[in-house]
Amino acid sequence: MKRFVTTVVALLALSSTGRAADLLLKAPDMMNATPATSWRGLYFGGTAGMGLFASEFTDFGEVITPKTITNKGTTFNVGGTAGYNWQLRSAVFGLEADGSWTNYNQTTVGAPLTAIQAKTSWFSTVRVRAGWAADNMLFYVTGGAAFADFKNSAQFTFTPQMCGQNGGAWSCPSGTSTGLAVGAGIEAMLAQNWSAKVEYLYLNLPSVTTTDVVTGAGYSWNNSAHILRFGANYHL
Repeated sequence: MKRFVTTVVALLALSSTGRAADLLLKAPDMMNATPATSWRGLYFGGTAGMGLFASEFTDFGEVITPKTITNKGTTFNVGGTAGYNWQLRSAVFGLEADGSWTNYNQTTVGAPLTAIQAKTSWFSTVRVRAGWAADNMLFYVTGGAAFADFKNSAQFTFTPQMCGQNGGAWSCPSGTSTGLAVGAGIEAMLAQNWSAKVEYLYLNLPSVTTTDVVTGAGYSWNNSAHILRFGANYHL
């Protein structure tokens, strides 16, 4: 009986040793293998989320108290996305563009009787993405150019004139800013051709500088935003 048990134990040990050797031999191939889920190709989809916008106004003309006023507000955003991925084993690189509609509109009343207003109705980004695929999950960082419209104003609260008219309004610059966008996200392939993601972006837009239409004094606005959004993509 002892001889039989010893023989069985020896055979099991040899079998386990063989399986361990096979796993060691296959380990490099497993590490270099391409994940079963492919992220390569063209995709498009939609996004929705929230954004914390900030517009810091600075008065260089010694008119407003305090000299720096920051408008902050949280609002929703909804938009569309299109992009293309390249994949080398687990490394994924891509180019993505998006556009979103939002509704940021904040006004702060200063002294003496002044209204500092900031508005943004849309933003867009064009970014590169670099990530690592683990099965059906993609972890990535992203960065590129950001574009956003702005409508800022600094004027007396009691003036009947329209923005920019002599006699009441100080300065009301508007247009499109071009800045930087950086962020990170996680995307999961949930079904064939369909994925879902959560993404954070920081938009840093350049200063807008203008002068008072009456006194010629200088003013500036520094605009930025923190964007948290969810999205779904269809992969062709």
